[in-house]
Amino acid sequence: AGLKRMNNIRDLLDDVLVNNIPGDFAECGVWRGGSSVFARAVFAARRVTDRKVHLIDSFAGLPTPTTAKDVDMWSKLDYVSVGQEEVRRHFEAYSLLDEQVTWTKGFFRYSLPAFRQNVSNLKLAVLRMDGDMYESTMDILFNLWDTLSVGGYMIIDDWAIEACQQAIGEFYKMHNTEFELIRIDSIASYIKKVAEFSVPLNRQWYIDFNDSRAVEGNKD
Repeated sequence: AGLKRMNNIRDLLDDVLVNNIPGDFAECGVWRGGSSVFARAVFAARRVTDRKVHLIDSFAGLPTPTTAKDVDMWSKLDYVSVGQEEVRRHFEAYSLLDEQVTWTKGFFRYSLPAFRQNVSNLKLAVLRMDGDMYESTMDILFNLWDTLSVGGYMIIDDWAIEACQQAIGEFYKMHNTEFELIRIDSIASYIKKVAEFSVPLNRQWYIDFNDSRAVEGNKD
């Protein structure tokens, strides 16, 4: 992820800790797990025992697109497919694999609703998004935005990808809200959640969106 992005994770976690912003750290799209390992290390260094690090990933690469919004490129890249056991070993290498780390496996369309159902009273302080695709970004936003605390942060690791920019722009626009984008480097950015939306989350849009999608075969 690079030094600037690691420093950003540390700075945002320190900010939510100092300002008592409630919630955990969640990463959607973890690849080799470096950012999540680092987040767990920050909690360990600050002696934080009441916040978790959630990893949500297929651990099998990216899906084939289910809408015309994305091109079928990411599913063909073998290097993005990193298994859960390899990521676990990276935590173990730093003695950071413990009960504060949780795992949810599957493509976001299916795994994020399960994640919400399995974690009672879910609240996030920092949400790191690395979905690379329009549909993956929408899946993250519609499933997790309302769990992000006011004063918390949403990191968009793949802001440089046009499809991700489109999804985020459309999401905020449909909820009549503007956002301030803060750049981390030439690729990644983050947004601070300064308030809840003034209108309800447009769940009907997401239902219709899912109804329009092709069925992705691998739900595991």
